[in-house]
Amino acid sequence: MTQCSSQAPDSSAGERGAALIIVLLLVASLSFIIVAMTDRLSISVRRTGAVAVRDVLIWQTVGLEAFARQAIGELARSSEEVRSVYSLENPLFRAPVALPVNRGEGEIQFSDGGRCFNVNSLATTSSGPGQSGERDVDQGQTGDGQTGTTVSPAQEFRALVTSIGLGAPEAERLIAVVRDWVDADTIQGVGGAEDNLYTLLPTPYRTGGQRLAEISELRAMDGVNAETYSALKLILCALPTNERPSLNINMLRPQDAPLLVGATGGRLSAAAATDVIASRPPGGWKTVGEFLALPALQPDPEDQVNFSDRFDIRSTFIDVRGTASAEAIDIDVRLLFNAEGGNVRLLRRRIGEAA
Repeated sequence: MTQCSSQAPDSSAGERGAALIIVLLLVASLSFIIVAMTDRLSISVRRTGAVAVRDVLIWQTVGLEAFARQAIGELARSSEEVRSVYSLENPLFRAPVALPVNRGEGEIQFSDGGRCFNVNSLATTSSGPGQSGERDVDQGQTGDGQTGTTVSPAQEFRALVTSIGLGAPEAERLIAVVRDWVDADTIQGVGGAEDNLYTLLPTPYRTGGQRLAEISELRAMDGVNAETYSALKLILCALPTNERPSLNINMLRPQDAPLLVGATGGRLSAAAATDVIASRPPGGWKTVGEFLALPALQPDPEDQVNFSDRFDIRSTFIDVRGTASAEAIDIDVRLLFNAEGGNVRLLRRRIGEAA
């Protein structure tokens, strides 16, 4: 009897120890479950917040586009009615505009979308190299009844890029490469580059076969390195047309002097172009004729180059850059409108995270 009574406490203690272990295991298991649930809940909350911020940004971009369209429409209609000019002094173009929003922040900046050289204008309409109507213009044959030769896209491009420090051979090479990139055939022009070159690269690709959608496509073209592209992107653009928009003489800034050099076919030097821009009267030139009457733009009897059609006092294209912000997230909005004739049409929309 004494031996049996001495073993009973040991059995009871073992059972209590086992129960304690089971309880601890249950607590540990529940802790893991709670931690997992907390993580999932946190992820769900973050996702819900992100969706809410995304919705705010989407509505901000929609509002930004609507505001831009209305503002440009009012400017275009009023300008057509009174034949007024578009100038840098106009409040719409003077400085960025802060937009009132319920949550977050918004900002918008208007600028002349045609204050650049449209690289798509270098495209030729013929299948063979050098067989476009442009050659006739270069040789002085015009069919518009005006005196003198007009400045062709190639002539303008040569004068433009050489004014920023690139050599004439490099300008010719760029013209050929761009033309091969945008044409639909695979016939390589003199100095150009076609699919037979690009498909042999370590990362092969093909030419676009159509107009450039973004000026950044130049970076993929043969011979356009980072340094060349950095210089070109400041004066070139890729508009959704093969035409060259006339330069609004009242929207030019001193840094736009190369554009004026190009538009005159190299008649003006960079220094002379800068002086012409600096001579703009307050409120801008009222007519193109008033601008062309400047001494520096008088025709040269020896070449009789006619560049009057390259200038205007209004802007056909209006570029809009905006930023929508919410919860420390910024979204960049880029819009391009055509405001010709008082009608406003959206030509391009690009929305993405601000760089």
